[in-house]
Amino acid sequence: MGQNKLALEYQGKSLLQHTFDLVLSLPFYERILLISPENASGITIPVGIKVIQNDDPKRGQAYSVFLGTRAAGGLSYMYFTGDQPLLTVALLESMMAASTEHNIVYPIKEDGSPSSPTCFGKAFRQELLAVTKENKKGGGRVIRDRYPEFCVKIRVQGQAQLFDIDTPEKYQQLQEMEKDI
Repeated sequence: MGQNKLALEYQGKSLLQHTFDLVLSLPFYERILLISPENASGITIPVGIKVIQNDDPKRGQAYSVFLGTRAAGGLSYMYFTGDQPLLTVALLESMMAASTEHNIVYPIKEDGSPSSPTCFGKAFRQELLAVTKENKKGGGRVIRDRYPEFCVKIRVQGQAQLFDIDTPEKYQQLQEMEKDI
């Protein structure tokens, strides 16, 4: 996008702050933020968020998955992109309720395609730690695609909550959507 999209504002707070507010409202075992030093500049990290610096973001999403998984404990790991300010507590609660140590849970779009966030059970930990060796792009997608029999797809009421901000045009679209809400 040419700028730190996590710092973009929506409804008076940054996209990242929307994610912080959401994850802090739920009973997660722990909350870990993976962030590059340049994106961390100027961001206030709330109490209850452990920060892991990704000093080499050019290594891609898979490297972030590796770093986050290495730092995480618990029975499952839910990965957020930080650019989905419309996600709801209800969606995350349904994902948490469906999650086990042995499955992969994610919401699907109307067309059936996967969306974020994604929750991996602990049984996939070693593969999450090895994903950078297999594929620099895609992070956990490689694992999700390898094990369709362990996937739990969550149908979402209110598809707008899956909207993510990847381009300036998507950010403008979000601003337009706010007028309609």
